[in-house]
Amino acid sequence: MIRHEADRAARMADLWERQIDNPLMCGPLNLVQIRLGCGLGLEVRNMQFRWRPNHPKLSAWFDRIATRPSFAGTTPPR
Repeated sequence: MIRHEADRAARMADLWERQIDNPLMCGPLNLVQIRLGCGLGLEVRNMQFRWRPNHPKLSAWFDRIATRPSFAGTTPPR
């Protein structure tokens, strides 16, 4: 079950790498961006969730959204 979910997360990271330039992801903050940002932020809690190395566009997008006060103020401690 864990391997299945890890594989699914990897497929989703691949999908979002291709789709991150979509206007929905570049415009005003919306629920899709919040959900994706929260999901990618789980890397803090699960060090085996290594999505960044093969997803440079997604990583850059996350780095930008993570600086928003609403994200920065709710980041779990390392």
